[in-house]
Amino acid sequence: MIGNCCQEAMEEVEATGTSEKFQKGETVEDRGRLVTPFKCTECGDRWQRQVDTRAPDKCNWHPVGR
Repeated sequence: MIGNCCQEAMEEVEATGTSEKFQKGETVEDRGRLVTPFKCTECGDRWQRQVDTRAPDKCNWHPVGR
C-alpha cells in the first residue's frame, strides 16, 4: 500500500519532475527502461520509477525491498 506522503511525492514528480518529499538517485538504463530510484524523506519507503524508452509516456512505480 502506498502511503499518502509517497503518493503525493509521486504525483509531484510526474507533474514537475521533482519533489521535496523524495530523494532522487541516479537514473540508469536497464533493458529498454530508464530506472530512477527514489526514497521518501517522510516514511523512508523506497521506490523505482521506470519509463519505457520506446514509449516515454509509459511510466510505472515499483516498491523496492518489500
